[in-house]
Amino acid sequence: MRILIVGGGIAGLTLAGLLRQRGIVARVVERRPVQRASGYVLGLWPLGSRVLKGLGLFEQLEAVSAPLDQFSTGDASGRVLASSRMPKIREAYGPIHMVERHELLGVLASGAGGLVETGIEVERLEQEGDVVVGFSDGSTARFDLVVGCDGVHSQVRERVFDVQPVSTGWTGWGWWMDRRLLEDVTMTEYWEPGRRFCALVPARNALCTFVGLPTQHVAPGEERDVLRTGLAGMGGLVPQAVAALDDSEEIFRTHFATVRLDAWHRGRIALVGDACSSFFPFGGLGIGASMAMESAAVLADELSRVDASR
Repeated sequence: MRILIVGGGIAGLTLAGLLRQRGIVARVVERRPVQRASGYVLGLWPLGSRVLKGLGLFEQLEAVSAPLDQFSTGDASGRVLASSRMPKIREAYGPIHMVERHELLGVLASGAGGLVETGIEVERLEQEGDVVVGFSDGSTARFDLVVGCDGVHSQVRERVFDVQPVSTGWTGWGWWMDRRLLEDVTMTEYWEPGRRFCALVPARNALCTFVGLPTQHVAPGEERDVLRTGLAGMGGLVPQAVAALDDSEEIFRTHFATVRLDAWHRGRIALVGDACSSFFPFGGLGIGASMAMESAAVLADELSRVDASR
């Protein structure tokens, strides 16, 4: 079966690895020219980590992650309102693994054979029994199935389903902090409903700040001033997070958007992950990544039961 996976992120690499395990070698293209370290820290829930067990990659995940010890929520002053060591989740399903996104991508890439063609975009999709795909390098190829795993701003979804992401009016910001500020793997969130949100998200050897503010348009070079103003007066560990802005070489920014579709496929073109069902990021602890991995596993299982004729 000839399968094209568009997107070399979590969903795409998971699907490629699972298909490879079943004897199907998919072609994977990624529009970014270089697969560099990107994103910050996410929590991989058991529904995602169990996929890695099936791929034989769970030990690799454990080597680059740390189980979440505790989750705390506080108000804008820094006062802790609730705290849990999450024993019920651990006992029933297993731990949530806190991992840097680029480390998780490295684990998944090893399962996919490490073969991702970067700097290539899909420019044309036409269904003629199979799918004719035109690429940005001028080449054309035919596939029995095309799977869009290219995120919230999916080009596959835009071309085939004509559905745009819906802005929430919020922007997410992230930057790194000194891991030594936390003794254990405790995630702490501080909220002022409707105005601002700040979380300290730890991994095995890293600690990042993730902030949500109801801002959209910020000029280049003004990011630090906007964040200092937006977080002014917050307590707890937020002042240390703000101080870390001075030492941050890069500040990650993403506009929060949601995607909802009534159908995840059209003919021989399908969508997986954020391309068809993105999650509002607050409180999810990486649930979107875990759901994308589980969805990829379901699709791979279904594809193993059919051939190109159906």
